[in-house]
Amino acid sequence: MANPATTLSNSSQDRILVYFVTPEGNLALRSPPIAENDKELNYRRNGTPKGNFALNNCITGVHLHGAPTVYGMMQKGPLADKKLILSQMSPITQIVAESDFHDEITTDQKYPSLTAVSDSKHAVWLYFLQQSESDSILKICETHLDYEDYTTMKVDVKSPPDDVSRLAAVYVPTSGTRMIFYQPPAIVSNPNWHPIVYTTTANPENGAFREPNRQILDND
Repeated sequence: MANPATTLSNSSQDRILVYFVTPEGNLALRSPPIAENDKELNYRRNGTPKGNFALNNCITGVHLHGAPTVYGMMQKGPLADKKLILSQMSPITQIVAESDFHDEITTDQKYPSLTAVSDSKHAVWLYFLQQSESDSILKICETHLDYEDYTTMKVDVKSPPDDVSRLAAVYVPTSGTRMIFYQPPAIVSNPNWHPIVYTTTANPENGAFREPNRQILDND
């Protein structure tokens, strides 16, 4: 599996920030210019020690508090526990919601999908997959971070996501609503075809997603 990558623009809007995970497990950055005549800033290893990021998972980027911010999944402890920990990777590395009062947010290595949206100020919504302990059904989870406060909720959808589903999300600044794109299980007649469906928008007042409206996008 290819190593994950995500892109953002810089504050002056003249460069693209390309974040990616190296084969050594480090979060790296390249910065190609938008103008053709400007010089590209490339990542150089220079003996950078191996990090503790899981290689085969997604990373996602948003603008938060005026800074490009990257989230991903990290592994802590032995690889045998197969747990991925939701983490901020840049501009500083820290486990999301780990404090004296909250447990770290984890998911199994089988479900590495991750996406995020932000209001570009102080709030970010992270979406990932997590198997329910009560009924073993795979769920889409939303973690809402607002300064140092956070809440996590399950997103109700008519069709649960497939094990290999990827995630994408959209935030509409004018209304404060959000929409999630995901992949349910493949169609029986064609196991290689996974439809893409999306939820209806989330209510900005209470954060709850209204009854999902299954829309299928052709991804042949």
